[in-house]
Amino acid sequence: MGFGSIFYYVWETKNPAQFDMYGFPLAAGLLAGEGLGGVVQALLTVAGVGGDGITRGTSVGCPGFEFCG
Repeated sequence: MGFGSIFYYVWETKNPAQFDMYGFPLAAGLLAGEGLGGVVQALLTVAGVGGDGITRGTSVGCPGFEFCG
């Protein structure tokens, strides 16, 4: 979030017209994409998809790619 805030601040400072046109749609698209990713992950969990003998969930986002659920 910090990186995104700094990026948006610099973008708004350097090119306010472009920021006004594309800033909010970009943020909305990123939020929608994360929401869709959550839906896909939930579907994979329900389907029992996993790697290395894991029967539920995935190891994506877990330290060392070991199942942490």
